[in-house]
Amino acid sequence: MSSANSDTGTGIAAAVIAFLTWGLYPLFFKSLASVASVEILAHRIVWSCAILALGFLLIPSVRRGLAALTRRRNIGIGTASAALISINWFCFIHAVTTDRILEASLGYFLIPVVNALFGAIFMGEVLNPAKKLAVAVAFSGIALVFVISGIVPVIALSIALSFGTYGMVRKLSPLDSPSGLFLETLLLSPVALIYLALSGVPMTAQPVHIAVLLVLAGVMTLIPLLSMVIAARRLEYATLGFLQYLTPITQFALAFGTVMLAVPIFLYGSLSARRLPPATSH
Repeated sequence: MSSANSDTGTGIAAAVIAFLTWGLYPLFFKSLASVASVEILAHRIVWSCAILALGFLLIPSVRRGLAALTRRRNIGIGTASAALISINWFCFIHAVTTDRILEASLGYFLIPVVNALFGAIFMGEVLNPAKKLAVAVAFSGIALVFVISGIVPVIALSIALSFGTYGMVRKLSPLDSPSGLFLETLLLSPVALIYLALSGVPMTAQPVHIAVLLVLAGVMTLIPLLSMVIAARRLEYATLGFLQYLTPITQFALAFGTVMLAVPIFLYGSLSARRLPPATSH
């Protein structure tokens, strides 16, 4: 197998891991609905940074990348990507914890369109007629959903534009995946720690299961982000964008799967009620 084919295969595998994990996010973050969205965001940043810092300390090959973090250009790119990913995280968490998962999912449906357009406009990627048709059809379908549902797509557009721009910025970064993510979380951590100190509920005051989930938020954050950055370096931006559809498809499958499960349960309850003997009066 040629090096190019190997890179493409690795990129596709990494993209599938990233986008399926993001697709399962509603299950995870819905379990933290009792925690404020900003507080969840702060914990995601802090615990992600702590896990990456541990990796730099324990893994020599990763530790060698630390020197690159201090270069001015890398800090500039890291600051931009950190701001973009924090906006994306907050919008998604807010959508899930306020029962606006449909709008968040529509935002993820928009991301491939944004990625394809950004790739053509800013990165010189050429869209063949089939790809142009795919972009047009996808955009038309999503626009129709917005019109029919009457949703003002503020969250959807924020998710799509912030993530699309984040992916483009990270693709331009010379840092490897762990170094880039560590720099982003390192830049955001002081703000997150200040917020938690002033406004957040102390970890010791949280129920045990909530505290554990907040720590795991860091792990759940890093798995898809590391995979996505690996994929972004090996795939064309348009290809990466359309693989992104795995995320909203998974989210819709979860939503409709629960509905389909509810139907037979409801019918069983109705049939059971019919079989019960009539209540006698005393």
